Amino acid sequence: MESIRSSSGVFWEIWQAAVDRFQASDLPTSLATEHSGADELLKKLFFNTYWVNETYNREPLQRNVHRIPKFFEFLPPSHSVLSAYAYFLYTVGAITLPQPLVAITAKLEGQKHSSLLAGETVFYLERILSRLIHSSPTNILACGEVHTAILFLLDKLIEQGSSTAYKLRDDFITPRE
Repeated sequence: MESIRSSSGVFWEIWQAAVDRFQASDLPTSLATEHSGADELLKKLFFNTYWVNETYNREPLQRNVHRIPKFFEFLPPSHSVLSAYAYFLYTVGAITLPQPLVAITAKLEGQKHSSLLAGETVFYLERILSRLIHSSPTNILACGEVHTAILFLLDKLIEQGSSTAYKLRDDFITPRE
């Protein structure tokens, strides 16, 4: 057990060093350009890999989960940033929900182009919001900023033509019995 803890600590030290180098480089500014090489590294830093499955030991992630939202908040708004973070939240990052939705909303507010939400990002957010709306206790989702963020995201997804978001919004605003 001690070796697992120490290897987990080393992993997070390496992850943090990679994030620090990424942030100090010019890579964050290149994320807004189509097909930049930074996209692939960004996906790895947000654990967008297929080796993560249901049997993955999430305890090390839970102890270090505060690192990932800080990294997301540092990054400029772009399609690749939102896509990578949404995938993280859809998979192993689901344990951090619903609070990250507030950060996603903050990235999207004031953005004139709705192209930040497209393709797979819409899919992941639909699934995340569906899980939350249909399975979370009402008191969690009634929290002021979380409630506002969910409505904002649903509206943005509806603007993108998401019929799923339209149905979810109806479920969300309709009082539960």
